[in-house]
Amino acid sequence: MNLQRATDEADNILQGAEFTEKSFARTMRRELVERLAEYHRTKVPLRVFAGYDASRPNLHLGHTITMRKLRLFQELGHDVIFLVGTVTAQIGDPSDRLYERPRIPLDEVVSAASTFVKQMSLVLDPDRTTIMYNGDWLSDLPLSDILAVASAFTVQQVTSPAAVKDRIKSSKPVGLHELLYPLMQGYDALHLRADVQLGTVGPIFNILAGRRLQRIHGQRPCIGITYPTLWGTRGHRRMSKREGTHIALAEEPNEQFAKVMSIDDETMRQWITLVSSWSPDEARERLQRWGSGELHPMALKQDLAFDIVRTYHGEAAAAKAKESFLSGHRGRRDPDPSVAVPLIADSGGILDVLHATGSVPSRQQARRLLLSGAVRVNGDKVFEEGYRVSSGDLISVGPRRLYVLQPDETPP
Repeated sequence: MNLQRATDEADNILQGAEFTEKSFARTMRRELVERLAEYHRTKVPLRVFAGYDASRPNLHLGHTITMRKLRLFQELGHDVIFLVGTVTAQIGDPSDRLYERPRIPLDEVVSAASTFVKQMSLVLDPDRTTIMYNGDWLSDLPLSDILAVASAFTVQQVTSPAAVKDRIKSSKPVGLHELLYPLMQGYDALHLRADVQLGTVGPIFNILAGRRLQRIHGQRPCIGITYPTLWGTRGHRRMSKREGTHIALAEEPNEQFAKVMSIDDETMRQWITLVSSWSPDEARERLQRWGSGELHPMALKQDLAFDIVRTYHGEAAAAKAKESFLSGHRGRRDPDPSVAVPLIADSGGILDVLHATGSVPSRQQARRLLLSGAVRVNGDKVFEEGYRVSSGDLISVGPRRLYVLQPDETPP
């Protein structure tokens, strides 16, 4: 009975998880089931943590992917640690960077960390959350301990991430301090005596470092579970505060709603799966209705925007934000369009549609219009070349040219 219960819990925890290696995924699932079954026998809760580098103020939607899983562990009775990266924030993870990030002053990190602590209760139960800062142990780590940690790894291992290899190959600087990042992350797991570590998918070495250090020091290696990185509001790239493509949890309701409405359809699909409050069955049902044409993508996007604002600001604020958005956009949708462009079933890409209007002489010119911010769909600027439009969408090109997409009713 304990094994079946543990298996069901593990499957729930691993819902949406993503691993770079299938063999590692199988190992982590097996170990998680074993550890959960052990908990049900012994009643000793697991120590579970996720780290959040305080490089800039405010938690955003991307952070909530792992935070929601931490909340699930809380509900299952385990000890959850919300780890604020104060030292690792000053280093920066080099595994997803194509450049060397300047070191962030400590006072800026401390200021950003305070916003993380204030906002974590938007997802986690504060009464069941232990807040820790890795600066409490990493800042005073003796050189002898740093050398001991470094001696457990090779240069080949710490330079294995593709982004680091690319920088070395192209003669771009890679700071020695950056190569310490996975080692410091591994030391966090060791210091916390962690049973489970949650993170975002990336080089497996960042997780393996902690497991190796724990083995060396006689601890049972922690289970590493990784989840996808959330795309930002523009294009299919990681949500980024630096690039302004994030949605902060504490952001104003109207701003949150409008930003969700600006994302493209593929980003909406990812967000529904990863950051909506809908159950997997509810999310699947909505996506199926969208795929069958029963639910218009704009209606689904409004539902998602409402759900996200409601989660962090409440039902009343979400209703007001929706009404504000719709009232502000009605003026752009009400005028009769000057040109109606049929949507060819297999050609709904924004570049093809712009070219079909005759308003641009080529796809190259259409690309330039997109990059310049001259194209709007339903009132929101579109920058992504892969953006797909649907019947009923209102497209504006510049200040005067307006088009409504209509279905192609030509007989087959």
